[in-house]
Amino acid sequence: MSKRRLDVAVPQVFLRPNEAKKAADESKMKFAHIDGDHLTLLNVYHAYKQNHEDTQWCYDNFIQHRSMKSADNVRGQLARIMDRFNLQRRSTDFNSRDYYLNIRKALVSGFFMQEIEEACKRIKKEVDNLGSEIGELKCIPLYSTLPPTQQQRIFEAAPPDRPNGAIGRKCVVATNIAETSLTIDGVVFVIDPGFSKQKVYNPRIRVESLLVSAISRASAQQRAGRAGRTRPGKCFRLYTEKAFQEEMPPNTYPEILRSNLGTVVLQLKKLGIDDLVHFDFMDPPGEHSTLMGSH
Repeated sequence: MSKRRLDVAVPQVFLRPNEAKKAADESKMKFAHIDGDHLTLLNVYHAYKQNHEDTQWCYDNFIQHRSMKSADNVRGQLARIMDRFNLQRRSTDFNSRDYYLNIRKALVSGFFMQEIEEACKRIKKEVDNLGSEIGELKCIPLYSTLPPTQQQRIFEAAPPDRPNGAIGRKCVVATNIAETSLTIDGVVFVIDPGFSKQKVYNPRIRVESLLVSAISRASAQQRAGRAGRTRPGKCFRLYTEKAFQEEMPPNTYPEILRSNLGTVVLQLKKLGIDDLVHFDFMDPPGEHSTLMGSH
């Protein structure tokens, strides 16, 4: 089964000279955000603009001025493209409590919302083209950043049958949020493509990526279990039995093995735990990942 990679690379904007490693680390912590590098970089950019793009400020805070100028140029290009196509630009005030929430939604939506919404449109269009002999279809998207009021639509009843007896159906197009998080009454059929998107962190180059890869056999069983929870049903798997047996791992890799350990290391250090390599993790990460997280 092939893999398709979507990079959400985080450029290295922080300097860490050998003669001032401690000072550089302390400076970086001023901008650190618990939810990851993207929001940390956003804090850096906001401070950079507040300080009038000053080169000396970058030098004092161990930040590469060239990287910040590049980020500013990209932002300007995006703004001009949006203006050209008359796209509205909306921003949340930096001091608003919803600022980081909206940023996280925007980041995640860019990778999930577009695909889910596009799939719903195509399914609805195909069914509509079949004419009135086919029952009405209600196609509902489901992903984690969808507003709660719209998420509740998945519990709505299917459309009524047509006078000619054609059965109305409800179709939910979802990310793996539907794998274990909820049960939808009346689901009879599940279509499992055998893939999921997982966030993976490479500690060597300090880059986070969204990797589209084969799910585990345990996840496949969870997905199949969504069919027939409240009535008999079937799961249609879009992969072969051979792929299930030979190419899918038995279980999903624990998130700690594929995440940036910077925040975890800081929390353990704060608790007075210094021997991180020999700490009794339930699923021990690699020694290299732990050491890179401590840096």
